[in-house]
Amino acid sequence: MKLHGKAVDLPRLQAELAAAGIDVPALGTGNDEVHTYDVKGVIMDLPAAAAPIIAAHVPPESQPPPRTLDERIAAAVEKALAKQGKR
Repeated sequence: MKLHGKAVDLPRLQAELAAAGIDVPALGTGNDEVHTYDVKGVIMDLPAAAAPIIAAHVPPESQPPPRTLDERIAAAVEKALAKQGKR
């Protein structure tokens, strides 16, 4: 299945596929594709049902970095002040 340059976290993607009821023994990548293997280690295509899972997959390094403590405190203060009608 083509990745079109998309980064993937294979263990996470395998868990996401399993959660969707698509069990694969292993995943691999090559030539901008993700694939699975049969019991003999031969590369096999993923089932078509895997396409929307792969499309929705977001590897951890693609997610925005966590906010700093100062940013979280400032956001909490802003929220509290807004609740009190002071902002």
